[in-house]
Amino acid sequence: MYVGLIVDRIVGEHQAVLKSLGKYFANQEYISGGSILGDGSIALVLDVNKLIKQMEKSDKKI
Repeated sequence: MYVGLIVDRIVGEHQAVLKSLGKYFANQEYISGGSILGDGSIALVLDVNKLIKQMEKSDKKI
């Protein structure tokens, strides 16, 4: 199975400290955490492995 992700744009490469999103976002399966970037903006980090596994499960049902 081949998997591809479509993105609007690539911002760049950053080193970041990943933080848990806490109890308010506990039910978000596909976001593994977040980070505050150098300019103060927030970046959410997708859990790509969970996304791929979900795609594989849905593909088997077809």
